[in-house]
Amino acid sequence: MEHRAVIQPLPSLPEPEQRAAVARFEPTEVYALGRDCTHDDLLRQHRKGRVIVVQWAAVLARQKGTKDSRVASLHAFVVDLHGRGGYFIEAATGLRSDRDWRKIRPKAEEMLGRIAQGAKSAENGRKGRLGFEHSDKDIQHMLRVMDSKRYPNHKTRRAAIKRLGVEPVPERTWLSTKLKLIARERGLL
Repeated sequence: MEHRAVIQPLPSLPEPEQRAAVARFEPTEVYALGRDCTHDDLLRQHRKGRVIVVQWAAVLARQKGTKDSRVASLHAFVVDLHGRGGYFIEAATGLRSDRDWRKIRPKAEEMLGRIAQGAKSAENGRKGRLGFEHSDKDIQHMLRVMDSKRYPNHKTRRAAIKRLGVEPVPERTWLSTKLKLIARERGLL
């Protein structure tokens, strides 16, 4: 299989970070959406035997407009790509769109809601990435510490999470409100 990487530089997902994420697939070419090609160009050039690699599925959506229009553009792209016999791999999770679209879709939709272009896009994108940057193993470590009665307060929980190798450690509010939601989405609970 020939891997072709697609990146879309955003304030919350800088180009170097995306390039580093897709590098392990050793892509033959790297396309920057908007600069090197459009969504239509990607589909027109796609051939059997080629696989698109992206850091996150949300990168494949058009980033302008409302959350709903961004989600619709992602769905349209995926349907067209699958219609041509192709698929993409999400480098951050290793999931393939042809087999794992049901797992990829909810995360991508949530992320698209947070990485809107505008005055606060960098801040919203960073908030959207919380949890996405953590592996399933990291999430399980955090859950174990949060559910344990050994740690009397947030400071000791935070230190325990750091000792388990989780970086960066999210804030207390995120740990108490979002951690279990993300764990459920990933099927860890």
